[in-house]
Amino acid sequence: MTQPKEAREALQGYLRSKSTELVRPVLIKFGFSTGSGSIKTNFDEGSLYLRRDKKRYRVLFEEGRDAAPKIEVGKYEWLGYCLERAGKDGARWFASTTGPKGDDVLVSRELPTVIKVDPVIRVNLRAVSKKDVVDLQLTILDWRRSPVTVYQDGERVPAPYEIVDAKGRRVASGNMQYG
Repeated sequence: MTQPKEAREALQGYLRSKSTELVRPVLIKFGFSTGSGSIKTNFDEGSLYLRRDKKRYRVLFEEGRDAAPKIEVGKYEWLGYCLERAGKDGARWFASTTGPKGDDVLVSRELPTVIKVDPVIRVNLRAVSKKDVVDLQLTILDWRRSPVTVYQDGERVPAPYEIVDAKGRRVASGNMQYG
């Protein structure tokens, strides 16, 4: 029979390996303690949005920073994130999502809590035509189906549209709201 300490060490080794490419938040927790714990993620720059006892937290990750951010141990609710990137032209891009509810995340003192974010966003455009009215619906979602808003240099990226008739003439245009 495997001893609890041996099983724990084997599980810790497996969870630290590169073979666990998960796209949901991953909880690594062994025991519960007081004090502070750390959070790691799979992106270099950005933030995680957490809530505990009706208090909201923004955990900031900065490129080039080796140490994982510290936070009080305990149970948190993961509400969202903000991924940041620099474009080739130097522009700062942000993809951000938050929601009223989220997955539970437990932070312990023994090992860093690892939260992995799938950076792929899905853009869906739907058009429904009824007689002379066209209804356009734009959704930008992450892997959890949470709405994502995209910003460039602090401004929401517009979602322009143009509707043309059968002859290619523009009959309507504008910017859609999203996020």
